[in-house]
Amino acid sequence: MAGQSTWGNAGDSNNAFIVTPKRAKEIYASATWRTLVSKLTGGMRMEKQQLRFGNKVENLHIGNSSLIWETSIATGNEERLTMVEKREGMPSGYGDYPVATGHYDKFKHTRVWVNQIDSDADPLPGRSSLKQVKDVINDPKSILMNGKKLWMAQEIDFEFIRACLMGASRNLLLTEKGGLGISLYNATAGETRSCWNFYVPETGLVTPSVIRATHEGNIGTALTTLADNSTYGFNLGEHNKMLDLWTNLYGERPSVGGKEYTVVCLCDPWLIHRLAITGGQYDSLMREAHVRGSQNPAIDHLSPIEMDGVLYVPYEPLKAFRVSVSNGLPVYGPGILTDPRGQITANTQKICLGIYMGPGAMLRATDRSVWVTSEKDRHKENYEYSLHWDDGFVRNEYGAWDGRTELENKKMIVGAWYDPGTEIPFSS
Repeated sequence: MAGQSTWGNAGDSNNAFIVTPKRAKEIYASATWRTLVSKLTGGMRMEKQQLRFGNKVENLHIGNSSLIWETSIATGNEERLTMVEKREGMPSGYGDYPVATGHYDKFKHTRVWVNQIDSDADPLPGRSSLKQVKDVINDPKSILMNGKKLWMAQEIDFEFIRACLMGASRNLLLTEKGGLGISLYNATAGETRSCWNFYVPETGLVTPSVIRATHEGNIGTALTTLADNSTYGFNLGEHNKMLDLWTNLYGERPSVGGKEYTVVCLCDPWLIHRLAITGGQYDSLMREAHVRGSQNPAIDHLSPIEMDGVLYVPYEPLKAFRVSVSNGLPVYGPGILTDPRGQITANTQKICLGIYMGPGAMLRATDRSVWVTSEKDRHKENYEYSLHWDDGFVRNEYGAWDGRTELENKKMIVGAWYDPGTEIPFSS
């Protein structure tokens, strides 16, 4: 509606009714509950534990079983979290053997930031045009705001995906337009950084590096090996490999919707179609294991499915972020500079992504509030409205700041597989 500045009468060839009265009155959207993020977290915030040191009381974050650890930042725009490294080694001795001196605790740290996000200031039609609008829409402002809520819901999810793949949300990485231009571990301001754990078929886990350029280069090299061959596609064998990788490296189990899983995988829908392709191993297993009905995973490919404790959540917007390689480095769809909305169908790349997540895979800072600003023109006839909210996503990777250059992520693995397309066979 905001793109149409004048309205004609019914039957006019230009700018007549663009919606029917019935349809217009049924439009409703709520930004928060339409997001994937809210479904994954269930609205949980990070738990706090109160510790006393003499007369001093400290409230420490201890996380929870949610995939996204959410916090609010009362002052400033940054919050820091510290992790004590797990102790390793054999016992000092036994019986009367002298006890050996141990070592001090070692720590790694991570940070999350928050920054305001602003929508465009979208106008309502002028007074005369509003008379025509109200013939079909009782409350034009509510329609405008509902559309902006839908946009906001999409933007929250896109920021979450960007952070999974590139390290942080756009409003934190961007070095212009009010972005914070943050520096991820061992990277310069505004540089993206791929997940520490990155899997490619036949390569396995790509060798990670704390040196950002080396890390991205290693991933880019591995991605160039993917080709139109079933060896590089997602199937039951790849599912088993990823499950083995996760259970060998990680122990914590996430919860979604009150149910505990071994791991949750947010994935490109093509991966689920390939896994469940008619006549394949998964298809045969599901047909034998489930009743004949519409909820049988063998035929219900667009709903979340559970297998071996892995919850696969096919997510259409991930199509926009299918990865390519440019100058030897991975490029995740539109990156942070281009609107991904048009790329969901326009992205022609064939390398599809799956994001395996455990508890606290993502950090989020938000105060869970939205406010609206409006402005009138000088004659007070036309109005513009804008939405604003505070938000920030950062992939949860802990780095050493004590002279060591070390990075750690035990909460996420990103996998990449080649797929020629739904129901299109591999060339070999």
